[in-house]
Amino acid sequence: MFGIRYLSTLLGVVFFSHQLGGFTSAWLGGKLFVLTGSYAIGWWVSVALGVFAGLLHWPIDERPIARFADAG
Repeated sequence: MFGIRYLSTLLGVVFFSHQLGGFTSAWLGGKLFVLTGSYAIGWWVSVALGVFAGLLHWPIDERPIARFADAG
């Protein structure tokens, strides 16, 4: 959809958000373990986030976008 012009920018945003989520979830999992003595809350939060992500991606239409050829 965006073409190769913005590929590096989009990849950078995806990579940054992945690293930020990895750091935050590891830190929060440790914090929850210290507070509760169990990983159960972190596990169920991860399950809920996975289901939420699946629901967000459900309506994505993966068909190619129709593009008009240049008249030039």
